[in-house]
Amino acid sequence: MNNLSLLPLLAAFSTFPLWLIEQFLPYPWFIEELVKYFFSLQIYRSKTVNKTILAFLTAIAFALSESFLYLSTDAISGNLTSFLQRLLFTVPMHIATFLVLFYGCRSNKPMIRLTLLVSSMAIHYYFNRFLAV
Repeated sequence: MNNLSLLPLLAAFSTFPLWLIEQFLPYPWFIEELVKYFFSLQIYRSKTVNKTILAFLTAIAFALSESFLYLSTDAISGNLTSFLQRLLFTVPMHIATFLVLFYGCRSNKPMIRLTLLVSSMAIHYYFNRFLAV
């Protein structure tokens, strides 16, 4: 077992410090996509054979842990429908932007990587702005 196989677990736990950071720097679309980009870079630069599977598992771990983090606030308010909406919409958005970033890391051209990073940030921003869950 290499250290990279722990990346999905690290991604799952990364949402907790990110949530605290976002309390002071309220730009989740920027912070989360930047962290996902660095996870994607680690996967791409690794010697792992199943990079796509590892990227997908890391994306799922990140997305689900964020949704379960917000479950506590939804449970306190007594509104579990927003949790279900999070699972239905937010999880696929996080997985999609993670995979966009991962496939962007496969390019050796920095402008393509930057473009896909900005694109994933824009997707996340507009998702939060118009489909806010």
